[in-house]
Amino acid sequence: MVKYNEILDVIDPSLREQLLSQGNTEENIIIEKARRNGKTIKYLSNNSIFYLTSKFDPINEAEKFAALSKEKIEETDNLIILGAGLGYILSSIIDIKPNINLFIVEPNHELLKIFIKTDLSKKVLKNIKYICDKVDEDKMMKILNKSYKLGGDINYLVTPGFSKVYSTEEKILGGLLLNHLKNKKSSLVTNMAFQERWALNSIKNFPFVLKTFNAIELLKTQYDLSKPAILVAAGPSLNYEFEHLKIIKQKKLAYIFAVGSAISALIRNDIRPDFFCTYDPQAHNYKVSEVLIEQDINDVTMLFGTSVGYETVERHTGPKAHFITSQDKLSSQLIDCENLNEKTINDAPSIAIMTYQLLSKAGFKEIVLVGQNLSFDGKQRYAIGIEYESGASVISDEDEKKLTEVESVLSGTVFSDEGYSRMRSELEHYIQRNVEVETINTTVNGAKINGTKFIELKDLIKKWEEKVTDNDLIKKDLITPPLLKNKIRKLEDDSNGISRLINNLSKELNYLQNTMQPSKIENKLQRIDQINEEIKNNLYFHAIINTSIKHELTIINDKIRKSKNTKSIYERKKVLVDAFENYIMTLKNKDQLFQPVFSEMINQLKEKDF
Repeated sequence: MVKYNEILDVIDPSLREQLLSQGNTEENIIIEKARRNGKTIKYLSNNSIFYLTSKFDPINEAEKFAALSKEKIEETDNLIILGAGLGYILSSIIDIKPNINLFIVEPNHELLKIFIKTDLSKKVLKNIKYICDKVDEDKMMKILNKSYKLGGDINYLVTPGFSKVYSTEEKILGGLLLNHLKNKKSSLVTNMAFQERWALNSIKNFPFVLKTFNAIELLKTQYDLSKPAILVAAGPSLNYEFEHLKIIKQKKLAYIFAVGSAISALIRNDIRPDFFCTYDPQAHNYKVSEVLIEQDINDVTMLFGTSVGYETVERHTGPKAHFITSQDKLSSQLIDCENLNEKTINDAPSIAIMTYQLLSKAGFKEIVLVGQNLSFDGKQRYAIGIEYESGASVISDEDEKKLTEVESVLSGTVFSDEGYSRMRSELEHYIQRNVEVETINTTVNGAKINGTKFIELKDLIKKWEEKVTDNDLIKKDLITPPLLKNKIRKLEDDSNGISRLINNLSKELNYLQNTMQPSKIENKLQRIDQINEEIKNNLYFHAIINTSIKHELTIINDKIRKSKNTKSIYERKKVLVDAFENYIMTLKNKDQLFQPVFSEMINQLKEKDF
């Protein structure tokens, strides 16, 4: 029982209590001696008997299966196993790759108890990072989060024979992992496209961050959170709501938050929202709100993500407030703010999702979605009046063929695409996390969003009677806390030191390339590892360069990890030389890119005695 408790304590204490409280409930599972080698599992189901593992030689069966899966095992750092069995397959996998991380999914509690009590469970214990008994999004997220921290790729295998009883779980697991890989691909594309802009924008926007209020604090202290917050997106159903939004604005029945390009459609229809929310890091993002400049409108408060395209912030002439984004490591390092993590808005595939986070963190009890179609109206992607990018509002014939049907807010279906489905799934995630918030979807002909209830906007107006009190934005500079000055000085010092560290890393790599003696190779490998750690701990690297090389960091960290599993010191040398040559070049390029902009920011702060 000591070993039984040990493995469950390490893996999943909550599951431990659940299993310990149960008796033997599965009379249809029989463990018997195999005819040639080891033990096997006999399973009784619907008056039929079959074996989950070979009744002749389950150990040989596991070894053959692992050999057939050798390529997948060797290329995978994190492996999900559906069906623990008696541990033979786990042992065979570890024989192929001793350092592999295993995540066990065993829906049958009795089988899980049997596995834990086997001798093999002790052999594989050090490799097991998580055990769960369900295949669902919650458990998958736990596995993915743990595998992300460990690093490397993730894949799955089904223990031979278990497909018979876990066919449903196998299908769900495959679907969830496929979605993860799609999201990972999408995230990779996003990182490669925007990572440099995130860092650049964070630097250029920081002086504005210091002289504007945090949007969450602004909403909490200056506005009535018992009133509804209307989140207006740019979907085609917004066309049906302009007159209703005019009534709401005139009677001050709720606060109107225009997200992204919805600001253009609202202004062109004579509706001035209370707030305009923006976060896109691209240089042309300012075009979304160009209508405000064209019409000389300066009374709409812009809530900007701190990594938004700096051109947008510089050009906005009206009031501003900021929200710190997860892609902005500079502000999060320098601002002395209580509960800063709670005030950070996670990056998302749409500004609507980030604004939902913002409104729920501020404390609004009722959030109303308008124009949040997440689907198409014929070929129409956006509402009328949004023409800032040629052809963007209409889907092409080729893309139209790729659309899939999804459930609509009422009965029937609407057409959506992969991007919208990903947005809907993430929005549903935040709605589920904020059960205290009543989220109402008013989007006519939109996709169904789980966690919301559909009510037409015209019906909501009838029950909103109280007026919202006028509250002007309080305009004053924030006082810089002492800790901020200390961190800025530290950041400036580290910016001067980063070049030296990069050059030292380059020198040690050159020495390594020209060294053939094993003892000297080992010494240089240790020195490179030491300098690399110093770079990682450098505040300037962490706050600025790190954000701009997410993709490159993933590559270098994977190669470092794999090199440590290489037995030949010469092979390890080759892997690291190849990896660090490109990495050092990237570091030098980024440092040269950001140093002038960073120096400009520091000079601005010094002029204002920050």
